[in-house]
Amino acid sequence: MIKYRTSVDKDELNRIYMAKTPTVTFIERERVANDPLEVLDDPFRFLIPPASGAASFTDHHGREIFDMITMHCYKLALGRCKPVSAYMDRKAGLEKIKKWNRGAAKEIRRLLRF
Repeated sequence: MIKYRTSVDKDELNRIYMAKTPTVTFIERERVANDPLEVLDDPFRFLIPPASGAASFTDHHGREIFDMITMHCYKLALGRCKPVSAYMDRKAGLEKIKKWNRGAAKEIRRLLRF
């Protein structure tokens, strides 16, 4: 499921985080003209940052995790793979995405340079 929001309250944000159905939610905070490579280099220009003092996704999974997830989404859009959420839990799915998309940072940057 894909959702687009221009704002979200705390209760809805908690529901999004706890959703059992695979969901990509884009919450527009502002419109900016970032170069796609800048967003990849600093994902929190685009994503909601962790709470103050909390560990980030990259703290847990490494700097390249957003590139790996981006590459997985690209492959999904092209029909080159299936959503891991269809047959495994979130933790196992994330580990598969990491395994299948090593070198994603370099490949994405190559694709974006046309």
